[in-house]
Amino acid sequence: MISREQARQLRTELQKCTSIFRSNVIFTDTIPSTQDALLDIADSAPSGTIWLTHSQQAGRGRNGRVWLSPPGSLTFSVLIRPHMPPYRVGTLMMASAVSLYNVLCKYAPDTTIKWPNDIMVKGKVAGVVIDTAISDIIQWAVIGVGVNVSIDTSNMPGIDTISNHTKDASAYEILLGFLGEMSRCHKNMDSIQESYVGGCSTIGRMVHYGDVRGLATGIDKYGALMVQTKRGTERVVIS
Repeated sequence: MISREQARQLRTELQKCTSIFRSNVIFTDTIPSTQDALLDIADSAPSGTIWLTHSQQAGRGRNGRVWLSPPGSLTFSVLIRPHMPPYRVGTLMMASAVSLYNVLCKYAPDTTIKWPNDIMVKGKVAGVVIDTAISDIIQWAVIGVGVNVSIDTSNMPGIDTISNHTKDASAYEILLGFLGEMSRCHKNMDSIQESYVGGCSTIGRMVHYGDVRGLATGIDKYGALMVQTKRGTERVVIS
């Protein structure tokens, strides 16, 4: 949904600001997956690289699930080198989800976060997927983002689109907003849990993940879901 001209405009705008994302913007008109393309160059690409496309054919979500990208979708991936300990992968997930949540709340005030990384209004409007390279630290993280900006949801139960809630939805402004929010979150990782909990609609609901069934009671500082079960409080981590 992003055009080549908008990609050029983004490069110019990023050069003027203090974002963790610089002017290394890659654009392809059509691509199977921005996530897979950026993963292929993640070892050598500079931190802050952004891969944009107008049309994506084979997007994927968490755990390899298919992410459909019909006309009206915004899809892109970004690379960062956070140099954080491996146990803080969940913190990155929370930061990514909060960044997207903060932007979309401006278009749809009823937006919430469904643990761990889905953004909901009346249905799913957006999602985040994160792939990492880990040794003694998180060497890099590739964050893939998909947003239903103005898609046709008539035959897609459970799916929503931002244009159902506002006439002012702009893929470019959502992209720019996410990059700004992610830059701010990156500088304030220690406070991200509070922001995530404030937007999370999973807390207070009955949930079922694997053999864990019970009431979701909270999110810990590493992004794990705390569930009250018959066995006591159990911790569900991001898979």
